[in-house]
Amino acid sequence: MPREKNPVLAIRIAILAGVPIKIAVRVDRLDEESFESQVRPLLSHLLVEWIVEQDARAKNELLGPARALLMPVDWDEPFGLTFIEALACGTPVISPPRGSLPEIVRDGHDGFLRDDEGGWSTRAARC
Repeated sequence: MPREKNPVLAIRIAILAGVPIKIAVRVDRLDEESFESQVRPLLSHLLVEWIVEQDARAKNELLGPARALLMPVDWDEPFGLTFIEALACGTPVISPPRGSLPEIVRDGHDGFLRDDEGGWSTRAARC
């Protein structure tokens, strides 16, 4: 579970928006402790579903019907394959405007680039 993908914040935003969220990431050995202490306690919420890392086909099946991809990245993402995969499925992206994201996501057209939790939760609720 890469901390820079910020799954804890994504879960908090989804809960704040009242929108179900599915978390599908790999938990690396280096991240197991932070997963257990920070993420696992949030997985018991009714709106949260933990899914293990998915292969390409399963990712498409997850992203295609999704209301949005919410990934409040915590670093300057240099490319972001997951964002491209979501956009290829026609799924809007909600994330901060960090790194290459302003070049990948057209704010207000195929996603929303916001810097604050309130902006993200508002957009997540409306998708």
